[in-house]
Amino acid sequence: MWTTRFFMVALGICGQALTGSDGPEPPSSPLGAVDLWQRMALDLAAQRLYFPAAEGVRVTDLEGRPVGAVADLGGVHSVTVAPELGLGICSQVRPGMVSLFNLDSLEVEKELRTTGGRPEAVLFDPACRRIFAFNTRGRSATAFDAFGGAVAGTLPLGGRPGTAVADGRGRLFVTLRDTREVLLADTWRLAVLGRIAVPDLEDPSGPALDPARQRLFVAGANGLLAVLDSVGGERLDTLAIGAEAGAAVCDPDTGEAWVPHRDGSVTVVREDASGRYRVASRVASQGLLNPVGA
Repeated sequence: MWTTRFFMVALGICGQALTGSDGPEPPSSPLGAVDLWQRMALDLAAQRLYFPAAEGVRVTDLEGRPVGAVADLGGVHSVTVAPELGLGICSQVRPGMVSLFNLDSLEVEKELRTTGGRPEAVLFDPACRRIFAFNTRGRSATAFDAFGGAVAGTLPLGGRPGTAVADGRGRLFVTLRDTREVLLADTWRLAVLGRIAVPDLEDPSGPALDPARQRLFVAGANGLLAVLDSVGGERLDTLAIGAEAGAAVCDPDTGEAWVPHRDGSVTVVREDASGRYRVASRVASQGLLNPVGA
């Protein structure tokens, strides 16, 4: 689970890639470290972070010290973890595969071929015990059984998927970057339940989910953040947060949304006493490069 402290830790470690320090390999995306953090995974119980790299997956502790690697995997794009199964999951864009690795040994246990081309984001839904690979070329999501690795089905999305989040109750939300929508799907039935249009958000990313308050936060590259009702899909607020924003994360304890920017700064959004969302602060990049113990 992402909390404010560990979000800051992760961004700080990613910042090493931009400052030339030892750490994850510098990402090629124009958003740099901002893009890298939203493709990595946190295992809070094991105190580990997992980063995609050119040759596989790099693993560090929460202070950025290397602890191991999943080697000999080509074109890794994104990583997620399923600690309850003892598995790490990563997507490999070029071969169109999803690899499952043991979180203890860091050895690859299975390689699964997706039903659509160029898988990028990956997601584990604990409710249905399925792994989802979001295929940007196929404009679809492949669902795998997390135990045996069999393909459970393919979910057509009707757009190019960005990142996704599950609510733990059998639903997932995924941004569609070209159609400017957030799609809601049933992870058991592999059925589309609805679409939320966000036409004013350029290249929408996220979403971040606050399950307790039933809120979704979706950021646009053009500097807008939409706050949505995750049940009915209504737009509750739109905030100007600054340009070149990456995908938000939500602190489930406070309900705050944290949105990183290309310059390394982070916009913090908070609900006020009237129920409206406001920009509470903007954390400068200098504070992100050494966040541990902050």
